[in-house]
Amino acid sequence: MHSPLHSIEHVAIDSSGDLGSLYNEYFDSIVQTPSRSSPRETIQIEDPVKCDLIDGSREKSQNLLALIGMRENARLNTLLNFVPRNRLTSIINHPYPIDKYTRLIYYCYTNRNEKLPRDAAAFRKLSQQKDRHTGATHIITSFSLGIGVILIIQLLPNDQIVAQVDKVLRKCVRILKGTHKATAITSNDENLMQQNTSIVVYSNISYLTGVTSLRDVCQFINRRDESTEIFRPLAYNLNPIQLFYPEYAQTGLPCIPVESSCNRKIEEYLLQYLDTLKRLKQSLDSKETQVLSVNLEEPFYELQRRWLNLKNLYEHDVQLLKDLVNDIRHGRSDTSRVDEIISNKKIQTIYDNKVKSIVDDLHNLEHKQQWIADLIKRKFQYYNVGKFGVLQTDSELTIKEKLNLNDSYNRILCSTDHLNKNNAEKFNRLHHDLVEHNRKNPASHLTYADFSYCRFPLKDITILSSQDQPEGQKG
Repeated sequence: MHSPLHSIEHVAIDSSGDLGSLYNEYFDSIVQTPSRSSPRETIQIEDPVKCDLIDGSREKSQNLLALIGMRENARLNTLLNFVPRNRLTSIINHPYPIDKYTRLIYYCYTNRNEKLPRDAAAFRKLSQQKDRHTGATHIITSFSLGIGVILIIQLLPNDQIVAQVDKVLRKCVRILKGTHKATAITSNDENLMQQNTSIVVYSNISYLTGVTSLRDVCQFINRRDESTEIFRPLAYNLNPIQLFYPEYAQTGLPCIPVESSCNRKIEEYLLQYLDTLKRLKQSLDSKETQVLSVNLEEPFYELQRRWLNLKNLYEHDVQLLKDLVNDIRHGRSDTSRVDEIISNKKIQTIYDNKVKSIVDDLHNLEHKQQWIADLIKRKFQYYNVGKFGVLQTDSELTIKEKLNLNDSYNRILCSTDHLNKNNAEKFNRLHHDLVEHNRKNPASHLTYADFSYCRFPLKDITILSSQDQPEGQKG
């Protein structure tokens, strides 16, 4: 009955399965569970622990779903949202790319296997009548219970720190394998990790998904045998349902399998798309970039909005491909249409240009933030005029009032990025004049008013003061 020619092992995406549950392999879903517990045999595992430390620069670390042992069809179902992304499979939602400063610890502890008795007839007699219209292709004949964990550790880009962290992580792997005399990560180890890394945990155990400490993960796993209730399904062993219910053979296949080459083509396309989104998000979320939200809040948030638009384009493509794959599986379409979506050069060019635009504009904002920092060093205060409620129709007097130009010691240099670029000579001259003015009059207050992010049509670089005539326009 349990011939290896027929059995298939699948990562337990849905942990609600039990022995005798009906399974649709095409959509990786449990379509019917037994109304009562099936008879079972329990087998203890002789070598229950697997644990690996994986360098993020290695090729195998780039496909996270493959890393946790998911088959090709199951990976596609997850990417296309045919199945929920929860617990271990939620690793595909990890927000940042895996790179040379990423480490992964993959830990799997199998406590036991539970399997159906060998007598298929006896099982059939005990189980309820199956509905042949469920779309089931297989039946769960055995499954493993235990703990599956992937820790994604992001390191600071400092090679000396990386070497120290790697040493702690290798120690952690030995502890988790049970080959290290120490029973826990030390306080020094934990401090090093907390100060120089960020940790995200993905697991089939719900408690572990909220843990961010390496020591807490190790302590939980070291106490794993205190209660067998914590263990959850790791993998299902599936056998064709016809082995138990021959009448299913008469109904034919509930779905048409999608060619493996087509599956891989879609998977590669979506993973590449995701990687681009994650790299952009990593840039937007970095500590160096977050400083932009202080002085350059509007343009920075505009970049984030444009990133969300890219993400929406990705989700739109996912939905298109999901609908298409569903149609292919039900015979309503064919695989030739896949290329219409993933090989559309016009759409790809538009997308690439949007990505490049965000990268370029972020780079420009970072340069501008440094430029603002240099202004501040020269005793200028920076004003983003967009925050002062300046309107397109405001008069100069109104602008002075809104910018709090209320005494003779104030000098406000007004300009935009565009004006500075096209008239650098004038900007440098006025800037120099104000610096000299401040040197001779230390009580004066210098301000740079940036009109780049407001609707007022500033036509020239000018200096506002409490005097009637703008200084930058004096003959």
